[in-house]
Amino acid sequence: MCTGTQFIVKSLILDHGKWESVKELICRMERMNFKYLYYQKKLCFMHKMLRSDNSIVASVMKFFVHCVEYVKLCDYADTTPRDNIHTIKRQIKLKFIAECNV
Repeated sequence: MCTGTQFIVKSLILDHGKWESVKELICRMERMNFKYLYYQKKLCFMHKMLRSDNSIVASVMKFFVHCVEYVKLCDYADTTPRDNIHTIKRQIKLKFIAECNV
């Protein structure tokens, strides 16, 4: 753990603010931040609901895929309701990596 003086010196050397350093560290470790984890979990949950054995849940989800919230989420992740879990996770990871490279 850094003391206050060590943190100031590291900030001056890296020429970053406190939060930019954290963001860069997260990116370099390829660990997704909360926003991307949230999108990934939400899409994966909805994917599982679409393929549920429960006919009522599956029927409701077939209507839900046409709502604005789901469409925006799929557009953001460049996925469709037919994509599998691995494609969803890969697309979210690619979005995260693209933001890190900006």
